Amino acid sequence: MRAYNMKIILFFVFAFFLVGVLTIPESSAQDAIPSWIKNNAGWWADDKISDSDFLSGIKFLVETKIVKISYLTIPVDI
Repeated sequence: MRAYNMKIILFFVFAFFLVGVLTIPESSAQDAIPSWIKNNAGWWADDKISDSDFLSGIKFLVETKIVKISYLTIPVDI
């Protein structure tokens, strides 16, 4: 169950990553996003690399400010 939860969390991290990539103008996106992260995403989706390895790649992109993550406020109805 824990591995399943980790996959869900990583899926959302990857989704936010993709939103960030899609908001970069196309001409600079090709230069900004390293090609190895695309390979990592494919390998992760095929279970060829661990969640930890994939997350390390995403972490590198965020730490080096190649990808910037904006925090969104989501209203919660109570």
